[in-house]
Amino acid sequence: MSALRVSARFRAAPIACVLLAFVVGCGADDNLVPVEGRVLVQGQPLRGLSGSVTFVPDASKGNASSTGAVGEIDPEGRYRLSTRGKPGAAPGWYKVVVTAVPAGTGDREVVRRPALHSRYAAEKTTPLSVQVVADPSASAYDLKVTRN
Repeated sequence: MSALRVSARFRAAPIACVLLAFVVGCGADDNLVPVEGRVLVQGQPLRGLSGSVTFVPDASKGNASSTGAVGEIDPEGRYRLSTRGKPGAAPGWYKVVVTAVPAGTGDREVVRRPALHSRYAAEKTTPLSVQVVADPSASAYDLKVTRN
């Protein structure tokens, strides 16, 4: 009978650990702040393209988060981030990845000339870096990119 009780305890322990990890892991989403901005090319909003903006936590600047934030670029060049389906991003420093292709380009179509310089498309090469804060200035999250 005692072997049966021990066995039940061992089965309950992993479930408790998973639940605890879930609760602790989700706590980071409670402190999200709104992040929205524009993607600008030579000072003008990026138009006529479809794409996305991804904020990748920058550990080199102290952001140890394991979760980034992402948003789609709308037809007027604006984006709004969300993290795990919730609006906003956690405060901290991020590297910013921007991808864009001509509107209407299908997944299998070859894009002969990228809409933006390729350096913006990868975390390791992007020069864009942003600090998410609770009270940003009006254009704090506007991203200035180039085509070439």
